Amino acid sequence: MIYIWFLFFVTSIYSTNGQAFYDPTSCRKDGDAPGTRYTCTNNTKISCPSFLIFRANPRFLTISAISALFGFPTDDLLRLNNIVSPLETLFVDREVFVPVRCSCSDGFFQTRFNYTITENTTVSEIACGVFGGLVKTITLLEENQHQEVVKIEFSEIRHIIDLHSKVNHVNILKLLGVCYNESSWSYIVLEHPTNMSLKDCLINSSSLTWQRRTQIAFDIAMGLHYLHYCIVPSYMQTGLCSENIFVTSKWRAKLAVLSRNLNPGVMGSTTTILGLEYEKFDSLKTLEKENIWEFGMVLLEILSGKVKTDRTSLRDSIGFLGGEGGEGGCFENLKSFMDPCLKEDYRLAEALCLGVLAKACVENDPLHRPSMEDILKVLARMV
Repeated sequence: MIYIWFLFFVTSIYSTNGQAFYDPTSCRKDGDAPGTRYTCTNNTKISCPSFLIFRANPRFLTISAISALFGFPTDDLLRLNNIVSPLETLFVDREVFVPVRCSCSDGFFQTRFNYTITENTTVSEIACGVFGGLVKTITLLEENQHQEVVKIEFSEIRHIIDLHSKVNHVNILKLLGVCYNESSWSYIVLEHPTNMSLKDCLINSSSLTWQRRTQIAFDIAMGLHYLHYCIVPSYMQTGLCSENIFVTSKWRAKLAVLSRNLNPGVMGSTTTILGLEYEKFDSLKTLEKENIWEFGMVLLEILSGKVKTDRTSLRDSIGFLGGEGGEGGCFENLKSFMDPCLKEDYRLAEALCLGVLAKACVENDPLHRPSMEDILKVLARMV
């Protein structure tokens, strides 16, 4: 069983209403102190940028873990704190700069985060053990007194087990073991590819040769094709991105398949009513086209090595493939788009072919996007 807590942090701000005092009281003390929060008037409509300083603790000793805790992009935290790897172990009490945005609510400037806890975790442990005193115990109690209790249902673990019992493919992560209990935490154990996620590989992309990139793209398409067409009911890998695609020591890609299909009609039993059958088919095709859009974005990251760029900007940057303006012509623009780590050690014709394929996958109109079978036909010629 887990609880969802909404955390409100005290941060330094620029405001005529701000009152900044150093708070010397113990984190675990129940009382309040003048510097615990920063006051504001409720008619203050604007939000303001601010920051907090998080001190690394035994539970959160990497930028990857800290970014997950605060829901802040890993790459941005690396850059702001001059740290190279998201998995570098930080020393305890290492200060990490985390930008936040505050707004006025109930007379105080606040920013909110969600943190999931086990049923045996105390509020004091969250305030002091997890967040290192950035929020006081008394504040957590006040802000969470009306929150509902949410349970991780045993059925979700059963769903993962049932799904993996049907999956047997070289491009899907294997489920190695499960430890489950109907009344407490459950755990799953998946294989752990040596080269970690595709995103990690692209951040340090010097080892990703052109041949390895085309093979990875083909492997991803093979895994998706298998999930779309070769298991019953079909499974759509929603939320596909370079973070949940993993790379083995032999530079082969594997998909992590954990989440339940978002379309209840697809997961339900077969019906003989023509109208419902049509609705289920229509919903399935919609999910498939969304999945293909996500694949197209991953393919653009593989070509460009740009995992720090938001997806909208990345998609807009291939306008030259559709004949949009720009000096130098299509080939010169393509060379500029490609990952400089490749050092032009790739076949330009193949790069253009994959660029055009990616552009087709991310078309605004889903009907103009190719199928996974079409995608495989293109990639099969390059591996």
